[in-house]
Amino acid sequence: MLYPLAISFTLDLCEASEGQCLHGPTNRDIRFHAAVPTPRCGVPPLFSQLKAMLNQDQVQWFPMRVTYGRQLSVKAFLDDEGVENFLPMKTQLSKQGHHIVRKRVPALSNLIFVRTTMRHLTHLKQTRTGAEPLRYMVRRALHPDQAPGEVIVVPDRQMANFLLVAAGPEDEFTYLEPAEMNGHEQGRVKIVSGPFQGVEGVVKRIHGNKQVVVELEGLGGVTIHFVPKNFMMRSEP
Repeated sequence: MLYPLAISFTLDLCEASEGQCLHGPTNRDIRFHAAVPTPRCGVPPLFSQLKAMLNQDQVQWFPMRVTYGRQLSVKAFLDDEGVENFLPMKTQLSKQGHHIVRKRVPALSNLIFVRTTMRHLTHLKQTRTGAEPLRYMVRRALHPDQAPGEVIVVPDRQMANFLLVAAGPEDEFTYLEPAEMNGHEQGRVKIVSGPFQGVEGVVKRIHGNKQVVVELEGLGGVTIHFVPKNFMMRSEP
């Protein structure tokens, strides 16, 4: 089956070997019509490629792997560059002699969230030593309409809920690694009162207790230890 496709976009004239624009964006709109075969899954493979190309300049939250545990140095670099980012942190207690020492450490293994465009982020990775440890995370195709190798982004609404919890009292929430997110989902809720007012999440049983969880699919999440029932209302997905 052929699937009609009409596309309009602004063309950048770039040198393929260097990835550098020779003349900058042109003012010409390139329009073409194409018929591409539709596979049994129902989504033409060209769609995924075009979607990625057209999303190059969209500001998004990218979860990035950081090699060799260099999250703190990468965060310092991004802060200096004025690039919005979020590094989940927690307080770690350790004993040194007769003293208990409190230290702030990254809460999720080798992970930092960066909000910018893919074009800007790729440019930093290719040209700046401080961004060299950053690695895009890609999604494996879990069902037919997903393209393998698609770069993972976190939806703004999901990230907003994650940040709302992270801004709350630290002793009332815990960051979770992906392996800890296996509890059975028992409905969506919105918190309407208390220190986490405005947060939307799901109720799950974590470590034997029902808790409100904000989950970032495949990346981990954050759980609120206790929310009174009268502080919550049912929420639609």
